[in-house]
Amino acid sequence: MAHYVTCTICKKRFDRDKYPAVLVNTRRYAHASCAGALSEEQAKEEQDRQALEEYII
Repeated sequence: MAHYVTCTICKKRFDRDKYPAVLVNTRRYAHASCAGALSEEQAKEEQDRQALEEYII
């Protein structure tokens, strides 16, 4: 049985049974690749923010 969902990041529809999916929020899914890219981007922004705070202090 197909479970079509919409990726919360790229907004494309996909079958979560055929493609790797990550549960982002209650009843919200994203492609595993989209979620991985988003987490890497957030990690880099966090590092940049910490570097800026250290520079200011």
